[in-house]
Amino acid sequence: MKKPVIYMFVLVSFMVSSVASAGSWHNSDIKRIYPIADGAFIVTFKTDHADCKSGSSPKTFYVKVGESGVTQEAQDKMYSLVLAAAMSGKKVQVNFETVSSSCFVNRMLVEF
Repeated sequence: MKKPVIYMFVLVSFMVSSVASAGSWHNSDIKRIYPIADGAFIVTFKTDHADCKSGSSPKTFYVKVGESGVTQEAQDKMYSLVLAAAMSGKKVQVNFETVSSSCFVNRMLVEF
């Protein structure tokens, strides 16, 4: 009897943690891209997203190594991706954390 209860608890725990860490998706044209001194970069969009708690206008979305699971390789690839999207006039979709005002991005995509 105890084993099914324990399995159920573990399963529910995983489900809750995955929902709690789920980010929000935003799709828009890029307004600005600017690198900062520590190697990270910030992206702003032509339209804001209500779930981003950034106090700036337009809202800032950070891509930074060590935040939201981003590695150096991922940061470099995302920087290349936003530059290519901006130069070709394509919209970018980003998944970002909604728990901080930095709106840390952990993945993005562009459809060509």
